[in-house]
Amino acid sequence: MTRFARCAWLMLGLLVLTSACASVKPAAARRDIGSVPIVVNLGSFATAREAIDARAKIDWTIQDSPDSIICTEALAAQELHDYLCKMTGTHPNLAEAFPIVDDDAPVNGPAIYVGTPKTNKQVAARAGELGLVVPPTRQGYSILANPNANPPYVIIAGGDRVGTLYGAYEYLERHGVRWFAPGEVNEEVPQIGTFKITALDVTDAPKFLTRGWWCWEDRGTTDSVVWMGRNRINLWSVEQHDAENYKMRGIRLNCGTHFNQWMFINYSSPYPYCVPEWPETKGKPADPYKHGDYPAGVKHKGIPTYGDVHPEWYTFRGGKRVFKMNYDQGYNICDSNMDAMNELMKNTINYLADSKWSMADSINWWVFDGADPWCRCENCLALGSHTDRNLRFIYLFSKELQKARAEGKIKHNVDIEFLCYNDMVEPPTKPIPEDFDYEHCLPTFFPSERCYVHAFNDPRCTEFNRKKFYYNMVTWSKIWKGKFVIGEYYNISRFKGMPMVLDHSMRVDIPFYYSVNARYMHYMHPTTANWGTKALTNYHFAKQLWNPDLDVDKMLDDYFDGRYGPASKPMREFYNTLRDAMSNQNIVRFNLRNRLTDNKGVENLFQEKHMQYKPTHYDKSTTSGLVYDEGPSWTEMLDLMKQCRRQLDAVKAMQLPDRIRARVNEDEGVFIYADYSYKLYDAVIRTQLAINDKKMDDARKAYREAMVYVNYLESDTESTKYGSAHSGAPNAYEATGLDKAIQRMKKQLDM
Repeated sequence: MTRFARCAWLMLGLLVLTSACASVKPAAARRDIGSVPIVVNLGSFATAREAIDARAKIDWTIQDSPDSIICTEALAAQELHDYLCKMTGTHPNLAEAFPIVDDDAPVNGPAIYVGTPKTNKQVAARAGELGLVVPPTRQGYSILANPNANPPYVIIAGGDRVGTLYGAYEYLERHGVRWFAPGEVNEEVPQIGTFKITALDVTDAPKFLTRGWWCWEDRGTTDSVVWMGRNRINLWSVEQHDAENYKMRGIRLNCGTHFNQWMFINYSSPYPYCVPEWPETKGKPADPYKHGDYPAGVKHKGIPTYGDVHPEWYTFRGGKRVFKMNYDQGYNICDSNMDAMNELMKNTINYLADSKWSMADSINWWVFDGADPWCRCENCLALGSHTDRNLRFIYLFSKELQKARAEGKIKHNVDIEFLCYNDMVEPPTKPIPEDFDYEHCLPTFFPSERCYVHAFNDPRCTEFNRKKFYYNMVTWSKIWKGKFVIGEYYNISRFKGMPMVLDHSMRVDIPFYYSVNARYMHYMHPTTANWGTKALTNYHFAKQLWNPDLDVDKMLDDYFDGRYGPASKPMREFYNTLRDAMSNQNIVRFNLRNRLTDNKGVENLFQEKHMQYKPTHYDKSTTSGLVYDEGPSWTEMLDLMKQCRRQLDAVKAMQLPDRIRARVNEDEGVFIYADYSYKLYDAVIRTQLAINDKKMDDARKAYREAMVYVNYLESDTESTKYGSAHSGAPNAYEATGLDKAIQRMKKQLDM
């Protein structure tokens, strides 16, 4: 954007955030015209709201069907109408207030056109005159506004229906509208008086194609899905009951997880074919598989299960077949047995075709969760490393999925996302087949239990990130011919909704992930309400995944100024302090918690360089001058939490507008949850240290202090209820995971 164009926006009193990938042509004129019609193709519907409300009747398995285009472009028009009315102080129900009109008849006078020459008749009629270039990129958009034309116009057109919707939101953001978090209290809408068409020529598209939240449950809310669409977050679960509400907004739906084998080839599930030895199976389809001798003791009575008929399909360990499947935990099937593999793939594809999963855009084809869930029979071991076996799994499944697409059984492309995680994080050792479907098979790199003190590629983090994740990711990127998915853990299960502040790592991590060919990214277990300080993470996540080269400092200026107004500076200082206090959360919730909950208690609680009990500053390297593996100590983290409390108190003493005070209060709520959790951890730590030193009076005193915090945290049922089943908890005390430690100490101290 030119300096002259910036001046025009500043004259409007608006802050312009321009993505680095945007192409903006110079322009500087504007015209005051008040209310203008919004022209969109409404199809057979009388109003935009009717078109939007018809979303449940649309077949969303057909990509960009005429009905889906009308629905999404009507939503774009309605959002423009609603917010232009808010900005100008106009009642949205007045007929003359930015009326939404169908594209059947020409409009005499200034207008805002929504759609492309292919979807909007009026845009098509003026395409040659306007010179509009629609981006070919899906999710991309062009905005062309000319106040000097006769009549003046604005055109918002996308590379697809979703791009048009995103263009509408970009247009509103360029006029100062912000959606910082779900709910009306978290939006900022400037009052501009008379509407002005300002010259604009913008083309933009996202760098990361998926920017979303990984989940597997029906727990989205109306406010959260609306926020997702407006901020161009585009991944959620196909299990959502109102999935069409997400599809309308261009949100991709995902299915599957570690439970696939439990669901589709469970050893305890009834065998679906006719087996002569079991009279109860008479009338079922003919058995397509051969089977050998049944293990001794099996009686041919009752309804047989998969495990009864085909024990050889299941994992081999310790000289025998072992049957262990419990939802997402257990042992994989015998993956060298092609009958077992074919049955698993067939059942999965049938479910993708005939169930709610038919709306899915991607499937997580994941093995059971755990360090080593693989079969150890001789044939399976000959297939190679766990990574090699996983890739073979994916290769075979992708072939079956391609066949189902060709036969019309699956109506649209479904990406297969597979694991680079735990025992599969290391690159393959065997050649990858030449005909591997790199376009639709996507390795998902999950840096589980990574460090957040340091950015992912920081050379100083040898204890965590460099040790396990960084080198493997870089090596994968050199041998893999396709794109990657990054699965982050900004609310990993044990964090339980703690108010992490991650702008320091995200600003570095996201460009790095992009540099190693990641084009899809999500994070697990997001909370859907009561975000507080987590709103910054979600907002930042959305902005920088759209453009990895985002000017993060400028975005943060805009965020704090817009969200906190007169409290911008002190709230930014609060966030910076909270960031440091929370940065070692992985060690607290995994390593430290595991030692505290040990049945006998652990003598040395603080074993990582990253987090000692008291401050320790390591010697600098003689070659690089870098301090390695250093993070805040436990006592420093406690001091930082006290500083956060003082900073919040100072803000709360200020005279603030009601909406800003409400945002500060929400931030304070999640902070108190974290603060009391830290205080409980500290009391438990001091109890254990006193026990270790045989100072039982000190231990009992610290234990009694711990119980004060236990009682408070047990009464907090709000802070931990908006995450997933993994990342939520009935109350804040259970979320700390310290109950075993408390019970053990109670016995040791005879309390």
